[in-house]
Amino acid sequence: QGAKIVCLPAHFSGGETLRFAIEYAAIRNVMIIAAAGNDGDQQASGLSLLSGQYANLLIAGGLTNEGSLLPESNRVGDSSAVQLDTTGIAFGPTASQSYGTFRGTSGAARRLSAAAALVLATNRQLTASQLRQLLLASAAVPVFGSDSAGTLDIAAAVALAERSTKVRISNTGEQVLLEGTAESDRWTYT
Repeated sequence: QGAKIVCLPAHFSGGETLRFAIEYAAIRNVMIIAAAGNDGDQQASGLSLLSGQYANLLIAGGLTNEGSLLPESNRVGDSSAVQLDTTGIAFGPTASQSYGTFRGTSGAARRLSAAAALVLATNRQLTASQLRQLLLASAAVPVFGSDSAGTLDIAAAVALAERSTKVRISNTGEQVLLEGTAESDRWTYT
């Protein structure tokens, strides 16, 4: 029982308690997707920095519905943060307990979490770290102005998950190779 994907639609500063929670989730094979933050910072901070250390943590950067970078979305900078961008404009519950449209990396984190759940439903054999690598490997190139690992491509991620019934991830330096059941199903993420 229990969750396989946890969405943190807020930017956290970090700390030992948060580090412990990420490690606890990793032991239980749970993926954590968190918002990059909406300060327009050019350098990652807090929880975003931990994504370079934990294979079960992925950061969500925000895009407009037209596919350009949200100016308020925090960037990776020269850190080791692992961030994937997706639409940060959403309709849903607001802080005032009503519904409305909102923008920011919180919406992007929700969308990325939903995509991760869809991929995991397609291939339940994936571990949290394999799920993260699959999302990264299937991502489209980053949009202009973004320094993230790429832009979420849900269709490509689901297609890769469908073909990857036997996922093997090998780390060779910075490169990750995901192999599917056929030779044509090779994807690399650098």
